[in-house]
Amino acid sequence: WTLPLVPPLHPYNQSIHNLLNLLFPRRICAMGTAGAMLLLCLLVCSGAHAAKCAAGEKIGFLPAGQDLMHKEKWSEALVCLKRALKDAVFSGDRVRILQMLSMCYVQLKLYDKAIYFLREAIDEAPTEGIEASILHMNLGQSFFLQGKYTESIESLERALTKNENNVQALVYLASVLEVTGRDTESLLRYEQVLTHKPHHVLALSNAANLLNGRGRYAEAVDLCLRALNVQPTHIDAMLSMATAQKSLGEDAKALEYLERAVTNDPGNDKARAMLLLHRQRTCDWRTYTSDVRDFTRLVEAQLVAAESSTRGGQAFFLARANVSLITPFATLYWPIAPGLQLRSAQAYSRIVATAVAPQRPLLCFPRDHPLAASAGASVAGSSSSSASSPSSAVSKKGASKESKTDVSANVRDPSDPIRVGFVSADFGNHPTTHMLLAFLQHYDRSKIEVHLYSLYKHTSSLWLDNLVALSHAMTDISVLTPLQASQRIVDDRIDVLLDLMGYTERTQPEIFALQPAPVAASFLGYCGSTGSESIAYTFCDQMTCPQAQYGQYSEKMVLLPHSYIVAPPLAPVPSTRNASGTMALREKQGLPRGKFVFCSLNNLNKIDPGIFNAWMDILNRTTNTVLWLVQDSSGAAKKRLVAVAKASGLNNRIIFTKKITRHTLLQDVGNLCDLYLDTHLVGAHTMAAEVLAAGLPLVTLAGPNRCARVAAGVLASVGLENYITNSIAEYTTRAVALASAPTQLATTRTQLHLMRRQQSVALFSPATYAQSIEDGLLAVHAAASRGSWEHIVVPPRGIDEDGFEDMPVFASLTAAGGEREEGEVEDDDEDVFRIDPAHLH
Repeated sequence: WTLPLVPPLHPYNQSIHNLLNLLFPRRICAMGTAGAMLLLCLLVCSGAHAAKCAAGEKIGFLPAGQDLMHKEKWSEALVCLKRALKDAVFSGDRVRILQMLSMCYVQLKLYDKAIYFLREAIDEAPTEGIEASILHMNLGQSFFLQGKYTESIESLERALTKNENNVQALVYLASVLEVTGRDTESLLRYEQVLTHKPHHVLALSNAANLLNGRGRYAEAVDLCLRALNVQPTHIDAMLSMATAQKSLGEDAKALEYLERAVTNDPGNDKARAMLLLHRQRTCDWRTYTSDVRDFTRLVEAQLVAAESSTRGGQAFFLARANVSLITPFATLYWPIAPGLQLRSAQAYSRIVATAVAPQRPLLCFPRDHPLAASAGASVAGSSSSSASSPSSAVSKKGASKESKTDVSANVRDPSDPIRVGFVSADFGNHPTTHMLLAFLQHYDRSKIEVHLYSLYKHTSSLWLDNLVALSHAMTDISVLTPLQASQRIVDDRIDVLLDLMGYTERTQPEIFALQPAPVAASFLGYCGSTGSESIAYTFCDQMTCPQAQYGQYSEKMVLLPHSYIVAPPLAPVPSTRNASGTMALREKQGLPRGKFVFCSLNNLNKIDPGIFNAWMDILNRTTNTVLWLVQDSSGAAKKRLVAVAKASGLNNRIIFTKKITRHTLLQDVGNLCDLYLDTHLVGAHTMAAEVLAAGLPLVTLAGPNRCARVAAGVLASVGLENYITNSIAEYTTRAVALASAPTQLATTRTQLHLMRRQQSVALFSPATYAQSIEDGLLAVHAAASRGSWEHIVVPPRGIDEDGFEDMPVFASLTAAGGEREEGEVEDDDEDVFRIDPAHLH
């Protein structure tokens, strides 16, 4: 949306009303337009010619000024309007002229002057009623255009106190709240609009977009249908509908709405971007080469738009809208330069930071908090807060750029454990939680106090109970605004805040942009750079993030002595079966007897045409082999892949499974499959660790960034560098060779089983992994305390020999289940046990 100021009434009409109001002040309001005009005719007929002429002289410059405004000659219009203002006698005339002056200044981007004249108009206008409401609404819009969002919201709210039925003010207020990340309040305001006007298309579409962001897809579909019934060609409603349908697994319907949007508005970058992303997700590669060019063009266009974000106001809003078309996460799935991916993340982060910058002074820090001296932050008990701009005075690490915060001012006992906050929406049966449990079971509670902050309200589950039992505290912040969530983090005195989301679904980067902790780091959940000035570090390892690629990150590295991924400690022990048992198991999963089974159990949207063509080449160059994939929920990607394989005559050698439980995967994948083929642009992450833990060898193609190198880091951590390749040709040749090398594969399986059983590598030793993460967190806190921001290399401590399978916590979780990670494997709900808190002591 844009924010045009409400145009004034025609000056002649206003002068008529002013004249009549002067003559009959108590009666004109009840007369209506027709009565007013009749009364004017009577006045003319009775000899009121002098009054009419006088009024005509005083409004002579208004038509000229208005005509120049219509021609967008704003400077010339100002000359006429200022002369008209000088000659104006009646208060109503002056108010309208002041509004027109403010509009001209808005168009000239001289917002201070626009606000000045609007305030003058407010002083002269009635203090209540429709006109007062419109004036305050215009003032709110002007503040928005100036980038003063707090003042904008206050003015728009004041407009509603003057006239609660001002629907336009409600829409503007909802939009500004949405821009500033206050989605809950924004949604409530849109609901108010729809109470007044149930068919308000903009409110329906925007509310649907917010509902999509909250996972309320069915409600979003309903609102979109209502909007499209009123205006069938409304582009944003079509796009919100496509988003909802995609999330409901209705890919065909989503594609229908996307294609309709592009057909109706071919130049709409948002529609085009969403269509490209849909094609990529469903493996629609019919126009892949041109799609990559289009995608690159759109990302570069976003960066150009983002350059204006620091100016605030309407330019900022448009930049935010453009940057939101393609999130940094989406860029990771396309073959574009890593530098462009970083710039995309930086632009997105800058937009978020600009949006929340006015809110940071509202954070209240205790006097002894390390950030109490930060510019722009208020201090509990102080009579006033700093007026400095937080966006310019607060550094990447949370402290003032002009003077380092004296961390020693914190009165907490230095021997107290540091407080580490983990922020995530995935505290359920999710790979991030699986790995986090490895740390939570083994960290030293005398050194670290763990606080979990959930961005999503999970239903009560044993997973949630386990997380609560293993942490100091868990707080649901899903219903809080970013400011409220940040204040809670400040109140909890968090020393190190970890982002487990990056730019994945349900993330809230606004919390980190508000800088509620002395230092923040990216951990586990996101494989790209956040590009954020508020996140100082990212946890990684030297194989996954080699020194030559440090320039792809805005963060400094915390380099672990092993893979930053760990095999989830809840993984069951792989089963051992004889040949007949293995064949029976394969038949149960629809796999043929006596075949060599390649597999790739990643989401199908991780497949790109280059790696799929390599798989087809591997099948062509081997005999008696099949490829096992997991079908997507809608079947759209499967349909596309089958069509591509059919063109090569190989469609009968690809087998799709609709679902496989995680328990089955982890226990039997080593018997079901012979060799795992990794994807490339976004490879296997937790899955790589899991299949190695199950004893299944894996071949990967190490790529130019972290997303394409995680499996390489995992393989290197267990000494299987010979399974890492560096080109498509090498990848294909290695897979073909291994398919005819059963002895080598058997030896690798034996090595993997032995390493897991003996806990001889960190990948299979949660205790060792936890020690390294603990050392990394302590090093990050120490660096922040010193004000030193360099890469951190965590030295190895040595392998902990205690077997984790005998630990009471993870022994009870070996068959854990719950929700399914979309597109990969489904989990059982059986045999999940609660952790006995007694085991924690």
